[in-house]
Amino acid sequence: QAPAPRPFGQCAIELGLLSQPQVDHAIAIQHDSLFVPEAERHLFGRDLVVLHEPFSAQAEALRGVRSQLAMRWFDDQLEKRALAVVSPATGDGRTHVCANLAILFAQLGEPTLIVDADLRGGCMHRLFGIDNAVGLSSHLSRRTTAAPIRAVPGIDHLHLLPCGPLPPNPQELLSRAQFALLLEELAHVYAYILIDTPAAARHGESATVAVRASGCLMVVRRNRTRIAEAQVLADGLGKLSAQVIGAVVNEH
Repeated sequence: QAPAPRPFGQCAIELGLLSQPQVDHAIAIQHDSLFVPEAERHLFGRDLVVLHEPFSAQAEALRGVRSQLAMRWFDDQLEKRALAVVSPATGDGRTHVCANLAILFAQLGEPTLIVDADLRGGCMHRLFGIDNAVGLSSHLSRRTTAAPIRAVPGIDHLHLLPCGPLPPNPQELLSRAQFALLLEELAHVYAYILIDTPAAARHGESATVAVRASGCLMVVRRNRTRIAEAQVLADGLGKLSAQVIGAVVNEH
C-alpha cells in the first residue's frame, strides 16, 4: 500500500528548502489571509492572536464571529457601520475581542477603524504600537479640530483612533453630541467601525457608547461572568434602544 501523500510544505521543511515561517507565509498568500512576518510580530501585543497564531483554533473561532457579524449587522446602511464591544466587568476580554475582530475585518480589504472609547484605561495604542499623545479624549474636549486617526503600520486597511490622555470626565465627554456626530462622519469613510468600551458594571459610559453605535456585541468570560450580570447588562441596553446583536464567550 502506497504511503499517504504529505503536504508540500512539510516536505520542503524536512528537505531544508523552506522554514516554517516561509511555509506559513505561502499558505497565507494562497488563502488571501493576513500574515505578519515573525521578525515583525514583536511590534504588536501578544493579545493579537490572529497575528501571532493565525492558524490557531482561537483565531479560527474569531473568524467565525466575524462571519456572523458580517451577516447579521454590518451592511451598507450608515447606521450599521459601527458596533460597540461591551462586557459586564473588567478582565472579560472586550479589548482582546475588539482588536482581533478589527484585524480580521481589515483583512476583507475594506477600510476598518478601531475607536478606543475606554477613556478610563484604554490600551489599544499599546497593542498596535501607536502613539497616544492625542486621541478621542483630545477631540471630544476640543483640543484637536480633526479626530487623530492613525493607520496601523503593517496591517493594510486598519486604522486606530486611540483613547488619548485619560480625562477627569469621561462620561460627560462621551455623552456630548460631538461624539455622535463623529461616528456619523466616520460611517461615511469606514465600512467597519469597532468601538472598545470600559466595564459596564463599573462605568455608565459603555451604555452611552452602545446607544451611539446603535448595536453592540457582548463579551462574557467562561467560568467568571455570572448569568445574572450578563442579563442585567442586556436588559439595560435594551431599555436604552441599543441592540445586543450577539455574545462571545471568551475562554482565553
